[in-house]
Amino acid sequence: MEPSIDGPHRGLLIVSAEYGPQSGAEGICTWRLAHALRGAGTEIQVFAPKSPNAPREPWVEYRRALTQNPIRLQFAAGYLATGCAMQYWDWALTAARFQTSATAVYARALPLASLVAGSRIARSRRIPLIIHFSDPIPSPWDNHKWLRVRNWYGVLQCLTAQNSYRVIRDLLQQGAGYTFTTKESMLYMERLYQFPFSARAAIIRNIVPCFEINPHEKENTKPEILHAGGCSGKRRAEPLLQGIAAFNSNASTRLEFTVLGAAALPNATLTLSQLLNVRINAPGYISDVVQYYSRAAITAVIDAEDEEPVFLATKAGEAIQAAQRVLFLTPLRSPARGAFDHGFESIGFSSHDPGQIAACIRKLMSVDPATIQHEMPARRALLERFRPSAVANDLMSYVALCTSALPGGRTSPKSIDALKEHRL
Repeated sequence: MEPSIDGPHRGLLIVSAEYGPQSGAEGICTWRLAHALRGAGTEIQVFAPKSPNAPREPWVEYRRALTQNPIRLQFAAGYLATGCAMQYWDWALTAARFQTSATAVYARALPLASLVAGSRIARSRRIPLIIHFSDPIPSPWDNHKWLRVRNWYGVLQCLTAQNSYRVIRDLLQQGAGYTFTTKESMLYMERLYQFPFSARAAIIRNIVPCFEINPHEKENTKPEILHAGGCSGKRRAEPLLQGIAAFNSNASTRLEFTVLGAAALPNATLTLSQLLNVRINAPGYISDVVQYYSRAAITAVIDAEDEEPVFLATKAGEAIQAAQRVLFLTPLRSPARGAFDHGFESIGFSSHDPGQIAACIRKLMSVDPATIQHEMPARRALLERFRPSAVANDLMSYVALCTSALPGGRTSPKSIDALKEHRL
């Protein structure tokens, strides 16, 4: 029987500033989660800003947001209105008027506006608020960004950084529960905010669906290293380009570099590719990324170059499932290594050092198709805890623990003991 949002009880209200299969990473993950919950029989409702590519689904309520584009004037207006220079601030402020009969609110960040909107709905409806951090706020490399004040926008960032801490601390006091995508992210925010997440938070992983793969794609293997997503800031492509160039210098088959989904590659990346004579292909937005994974010689997953790795890229699980060979550029003790470094010949791990990357590419290219085929079932077995039904069950078990306690969603001592057993 199909879950319905009609009637006196709507279960869980998901609040997210992004939603849909053609949105950003947060929107895709939220969309997958909503469908997983419905598939598990959970009644849900979604509250999100309206966007051009938003899917029409009966359980989603869209409200217009005038401030979607991340321009500086918008951030300035957001600061004046809320004290934080945040995207979607006008949508977040109107959330208090949203009517719902849900029994709990699940607000998903980033961006911060999702948490603000969820908080306002939870307060107005007097129902528990559960907060999800897909990424920590602030991220490790943004933690001292406020020190770089060069212009009026830098001053705005400085003020926002200080106010964001205050806003999040207030939200943490209101929250009945907290979820993260990785244990490392949770521990990082626990140190940052001096808040006991370890005793009360749960890990809710990003979903990796079971994709259908065209069996003929692997017959058309291309001599390329594929990367899906952006490659700017701390998640740079330059070390990988240098590694490819080093490999090509002594290889009979030259590898190219293909980037999917990046709106625009940084000039530094394009310039370096010309200097190193490494061809870059950038077809732009591709709806069926998985088919590209299955025919690339190697699929690369680029993590941020950070001393404190806390992220697990959304595309990591997809690559494990669909790609022939997977190259992780990731620091030591990263979530990717913890989740997927289990001795597979077809999965390689390297730091961001070009020499190590080249050596890892050589090793991966020596792995024959028969070995890849043999390892694939065990690789996919690693993804069982990332599957829709598993993630939906984890979340709803945690929601039940968080909301079956005290009035207003405060967790009872008995539930806290249960959370300690359930959180990881």
